Amino acid sequence: MILKFQSKSKNQKYPQLIKKTKIMILATGKNNRVTAKAMSVINKGLNIMFQASKKSTKFEQMTHNHYVTLSAKNMQIEGIAKVRDHPMRDKEFLNLYKIYHHGSFLAYSQLEEEAVIEVKSFLITLYKYDNKIPFRYILEINEKLAYKIEVENTIRKIIK
Repeated sequence: MILKFQSKSKNQKYPQLIKKTKIMILATGKNNRVTAKAMSVINKGLNIMFQASKKSTKFEQMTHNHYVTLSAKNMQIEGIAKVRDHPMRDKEFLNLYKIYHHGSFLAYSQLEEEAVIEVKSFLITLYKYDNKIPFRYILEINEKLAYKIEVENTIRKIIK
């Protein structure tokens, strides 16, 4: 059963949840191989930014397949990765990254091969319990839809 909710206050909680999350797992894939790695992230509304080495497996996978997933705790974010610029030339990124990830900034941001990646989110899913019943709270950004689905019913339908 899909239960719709359109309350602006609920939709505004997504950027706040993302902002609280400083480390996310980034899943990328290329040629039937998927890898996952913890990344130090910052957000710009519903979009996520991080830096990666142009020599890394992650960067290579993202240049061949722009579709990525980031996750933390009960939140999953699907989006499209785009290379921005070098961290030291990307002032918007640099100002926030220095504050939230100072150690990583000092260790990596000045390296020549680093690049800022921005993930434009298109689907955010939160897994939460409501009265001991598991639900997926879903925000389809491009379609401007927010709704929740009871997980148990979804699982039963797939198994049958």
